[in-house]
Amino acid sequence: MDERVLRGVISAVLTPFTRTGAVDYTRLRGLCRFLRTRVQGLFVCGTFGSAALLSPRERRKVLSVVVDEAADYLAVTAHVGCADTATTVDLARHAERTGAHAVAAVIPYYHEHTAAATMHHFSAIVEAVSVPVFVYDYPKAHPTRLTAELLADLAAVGVAGIKDSGNDLLRLDQFKRKVNAPSFQFVVGTEALLLPAMLMGCRAAISGLSIAFPEQVVRLYEAAVAGDMGRAAESHDLVMKMRAVIHRWPHIPAMHEALRLRGIDSGFPRRPFLPLSPEQTRQVREDLVELGVAARDPCEPEA
Repeated sequence: MDERVLRGVISAVLTPFTRTGAVDYTRLRGLCRFLRTRVQGLFVCGTFGSAALLSPRERRKVLSVVVDEAADYLAVTAHVGCADTATTVDLARHAERTGAHAVAAVIPYYHEHTAAATMHHFSAIVEAVSVPVFVYDYPKAHPTRLTAELLADLAAVGVAGIKDSGNDLLRLDQFKRKVNAPSFQFVVGTEALLLPAMLMGCRAAISGLSIAFPEQVVRLYEAAVAGDMGRAAESHDLVMKMRAVIHRWPHIPAMHEALRLRGIDSGFPRRPFLPLSPEQTRQVREDLVELGVAARDPCEPEA
């Protein structure tokens, strides 16, 4: 596996939209240029990327833009997961052709599936592409439970790793103990668990906060790598305070506001998400300014 694929801080790229709800590819290019020299990787069309609100055609074009802007700078992982196998495989093949370094797929959502059906689904993805395939476990999004036994079976058929968004370190430990594959990669799906996960042997986190604040999350990662636990603890504390500001509100609209405070116009969220109210926006701004991580004068989005 390419050592660049999932190491360090991987930003979960936000998908910008216009006021009327169209994907804004120009703003997307601007966001990629902001991130491509500040983090170690990009995760495209995930939760922050509004994958569930995008058509397959839009997801292909979003990925093509990100690869064009960023693949020469860092590793790009494409989330290709859908509710059905055929579309997931089609998106995975497109991702490989386009130049993504890896693909990830959420466990098929809405319907609950047996372990056998889940195995067939991921086997089809592995067989369809030569780039690494990661299972994306996001328990809030799918009723199918990923057990440690099922994860070990997925590793045995060629799944390269997991993006674990279960926010449960005990469960992560169970996964690590059960999977008997030295090359299998364990990646946490939040900056909130970056520090303890690295102590457990993980080497990467896919981070939402780093969309707007890559420097602070990378500083945490670098302190942990260096073994400077005092500096890592201080960085972790700041990251958690910043994260609390964003997650006090619907996190995607709040991230748009946080980016504006960094001078990045990321447009608008797509409905049914609504932009933050003026009062909510003021509160986000005041809280982040108080933490010393944002300027007082945000850029204002154009139409």
